[in-house]
Amino acid sequence: MWAQGHGHVWAQEYGHVRAQGHGHMWAQEYGHVRAQGHGHVWAQEYGHVRAQGHGHVWAQEYGHVRAQEHGHMWAQEYEHVWAQGHGHMWAQKYGHVWAQGHGNVWAQEHIHMWAQEYGHVVTL
Repeated sequence: MWAQGHGHVWAQEYGHVRAQGHGHMWAQEYGHVRAQGHGHVWAQEYGHVRAQGHGHVWAQEYGHVRAQEHGHMWAQEYEHVWAQGHGHMWAQKYGHVWAQGHGNVWAQEHIHMWAQEYGHVVTL
């Protein structure tokens, strides 16, 4: 478990968790930085990141997991999500992915960048 900067880090059961910058991160179950399931999660600079299920989530540069301006990010079940820049991003269940502002979003595996159950990608 690593907590660097003003990062809150929670790890439960086999979890490696990193929080760099002002990041809140918590991992549960089998985790290279994961929240629940087999998700790799790490946040850098002002990022709250949550990964539930098999989700890989990365937040860089104001990639807040919970913030309207700097980016919302969380992945649940089978998805890889990357947020770089000022991106609002979040994925739930086989990948609803939203990108608002200057957010780049990539979803791989069982999700294709979706915005709500069946997808299309919303970029505002």
